[in-house]
Amino acid sequence: MIKNIYFRLKINTIELKNKLIEQMKASTDNVLLEELYNYLVQDNSTREVYQLSKKQNLAIEEARAQYKRDEFITDEHRIRKLKNG
Repeated sequence: MIKNIYFRLKINTIELKNKLIEQMKASTDNVLLEELYNYLVQDNSTREVYQLSKKQNLAIEEARAQYKRDEFITDEHRIRKLKNG
């Protein structure tokens, strides 16, 4: 993760474009190339940030507090509980 951040700060736009082009030319993964293409051609105006309501933010804060207090069960525990009744 830190390496990626350093990479993004270090490389300029032209170099980044050139590296992307090189990687795309070398790739034989059609699915990857299609996904990359679809991502790049998306209209930026369709990308909107979802705004949470005050109630939703409060629920998230409470969930985080419960997690910090170890007031949760793992998926494994929940599944065992469901199987055993």
